[in-house]
Amino acid sequence: MPRKARITVTGAIHHIMSRGIEGRPIFRDVQDRRIFFANLESQLGKTGYLLYAWCLMENHYHLLIRVNEYPLGSFMRVLNSRYAQYFRKKSGTRRYLFQDRYKSIVTQDQHYIAAKISRQFGLAAGEIMKRGKSNLRSEARKACAYTLNRLYDIPVIQIAKFFNISSPAVSTMVAEGERVVNKI
Repeated sequence: MPRKARITVTGAIHHIMSRGIEGRPIFRDVQDRRIFFANLESQLGKTGYLLYAWCLMENHYHLLIRVNEYPLGSFMRVLNSRYAQYFRKKSGTRRYLFQDRYKSIVTQDQHYIAAKISRQFGLAAGEIMKRGKSNLRSEARKACAYTLNRLYDIPVIQIAKFFNISSPAVSTMVAEGERVVNKI
């Protein structure tokens, strides 16, 4: 049975994940992470993709990337195969490095982004939407407003509807959010 075709939307943001086979480590030291990131930077330069966030764990990685008309599958094939070649040569093995194909979730959804930012602040996904006197929640809301507006180009009026607050309040949150994001 043929594999299901991937959904790739030009201009959309993709949350991309790839895991080591059988949960094995794909990054053993700082040099491995540097080599992977150098390959990633090279591919980003060639394709014009925008990288918003990344997380390199011991046995998997996450990327948050805005894609363009360049095929995502080609981008990922080069990224994963170059790194796998390096890893096999360094470790002297001939085994597969990555389990299955990479996973990709298309998202432009503000709730998805807000949930990710909430987790960075140690909050539950829905906490960022609650009003109140929590300094931590306030800082997370500012970071979220800044991220949605400045990084994802979402208009202030749309963010105001999302948080159910006024546009001037969002403008203030965006301005203060830059300070919060720079502290993280």
